[in-house]
Amino acid sequence: MSTLCGSDPMGRLGVRRTRYPTLYLAGADVALRVAYESGIRHLNWLLSAGRYWSGRRFRCSEDFKMARSLGGLVFLDSGAQQFFSKFKDRYPYADAVR
Repeated sequence: MSTLCGSDPMGRLGVRRTRYPTLYLAGADVALRVAYESGIRHLNWLLSAGRYWSGRRFRCSEDFKMARSLGGLVFLDSGAQQFFSKFKDRYPYADAVR
C-alpha cells in the first residue's frame, strides 16, 4: 500500500506527488494502551491474529476497539508468511522467505 502526498492531490497545479509506504505499528496490551491514551490519532496498527485465536474462532478483545479508535488502518496479520516458504509475492511489510 502507498499513499500519494502533496499539496495538490488531484495534480491540477503540476505539483509533484510522491509515494510513501503505509507504515503500521505493531503490538498489543500495554503498547496499544499507551498509543490509545497518548491522544495521537491516525495511527495504523498491526495486530497478530494468533494472539486472538482460540483454536476454533477468534475471541473478542478490547484491543480491536482500541486499534480501531486510533483512526488509522487496522491490519490483522495471520502470520502465514512464516509457515509458507513458497510465497511468490512480497508480504505487506517484509520480503518473503524462500
